[in-house]
Amino acid sequence: MLARTDDPELRAYSATVLLTFGDKSVIPLLLELLSTEERYLCPIAHCLARAQVVEAGDRMIERLRTLGYTEKVDMLGIQCLLMALKDLGRTLPPDLIERFQQPDVPFWEIRIYMEKLFL
Repeated sequence: MLARTDDPELRAYSATVLLTFGDKSVIPLLLELLSTEERYLCPIAHCLARAQVVEAGDRMIERLRTLGYTEKVDMLGIQCLLMALKDLGRTLPPDLIERFQQPDVPFWEIRIYMEKLFL
């Protein structure tokens, strides 16, 4: 089904279900979607972290470097990525700690997550 559809929602959710049931062949697709999708970022990050896909950590960190924190969808993505990184046992690089501690970063939406999870 994944090979026959261009529907991003169907691809994202089908791949997360397949990985949940142990099908590791969908990991490359999920890693690609992790780097490009906004709408499905949270379930993808959560699924990869729950499956302990270690190589997802670097992609999550790179994605955190690109997301802004003025749009609600980006703030939600940042929250999800921070929690997924913690679930993977990863630390947050110093540049991201510094970035998310800036005074213009929304406290409740981002800074509190970063502080509770990584400091």
